[in-house]
Amino acid sequence: MQYPVRFSQYYNCYQVINPAHIGSYEKIDIATGDKHLLGNFSKISTYYLAASVRIDPQLGFRNNSFSAIGVFIYNDREGKYLNRTRIYATYAWHGKITKKLRVSGGFHLGAANYSVKGTPLTGDGSDIVPDGTVGVQLYSNKFHFGLSYNQLFNNSIQPLEEVAKLSSYLNFDGSLKINVSPLVLITPSYSWRIPVNNDKMLYDFTLMGSYNNIFALAIGIHDNNKIMNTFELRNKF
Repeated sequence: MQYPVRFSQYYNCYQVINPAHIGSYEKIDIATGDKHLLGNFSKISTYYLAASVRIDPQLGFRNNSFSAIGVFIYNDREGKYLNRTRIYATYAWHGKITKKLRVSGGFHLGAANYSVKGTPLTGDGSDIVPDGTVGVQLYSNKFHFGLSYNQLFNNSIQPLEEVAKLSSYLNFDGSLKINVSPLVLITPSYSWRIPVNNDKMLYDFTLMGSYNNIFALAIGIHDNNKIMNTFELRNKF
């Protein structure tokens, strides 16, 4: 019942959580994720597409700042009856504090749509409301720490009789890269969601290990005491 649905591989696309992350490590970044259930629930799915590009360096903070712009599309579908879509424009500004340390701030700004396929008596229903996220981040090549305020407008959306509350929440996210050896890298990371309406706090904690950036293994734990694991094959360029 949480909206939006969380992705357990949040560490592959932090900009889904925090818009301040776009442009942090890549000049051009395109990421997509897809989440499907199986069996009788195979029609329940969620996907996102996030794309961003850096803008040329600007004169500014420490004379070495830059911006990034992007787009973020998110869809959550339950069969052919319930469909929730969000589309955002994204912007982030990055400034240099020291030689290795940077700070960034950014926002998602767009709209959330909730459409319901009704009966011949009720007809179909659809509602759209403005939505957004603001965030800040402190980062280097070895770590990042972010704070975002999601579902900024705390709106309600009502396509037919049902009302869905887009409750605002704070989200903390972070990661740390630990070089065990020249070939082995360990990366603990976390995402911690704190609703402002006193609902249950949600957290994800993951520990990932990679070898020579060729393959990686990860194991994570969630607030509902569920464990997830990931295996990645990577292509070195």
